[in-house]
Amino acid sequence: MGIDQRRQKRLRAKYGALASFFPPTPDFTLVIGRLIDMSTSGLAMQYYAKERPSRVSKHLEIFGIHHPLIHIERIPGDIVYDFEVTSRTRSTLKERRCGIVFGTLTESKRLEVEQFIKQYAFRRV
Repeated sequence: MGIDQRRQKRLRAKYGALASFFPPTPDFTLVIGRLIDMSTSGLAMQYYAKERPSRVSKHLEIFGIHHPLIHIERIPGDIVYDFEVTSRTRSTLKERRCGIVFGTLTESKRLEVEQFIKQYAFRRV
């Protein structure tokens, strides 16, 4: 993966924290997965697919499926890495991991992301 160029320390995500690139048109691939870690500048997620999607939306949605339910839509972001995770299964779906850097967030969007992190990330020790 190379040198870690993250601007902020990532916090490990709790169970129930998910992310998705929702397609704005039919020619984009739907990607939905489990958050691995996150910060206010980006996140890493794990998902399953036959191959790396060729086109995904430039906007991300994150949501927490436990109490409190949280849904944040239209977070600007770009994939900075995407790779297949070695697996022992013979499934046609492969486990993949990708890292996303957020684009410029409005003040209100940044506050929403901070609130999500408070609820769905483990604190540093």
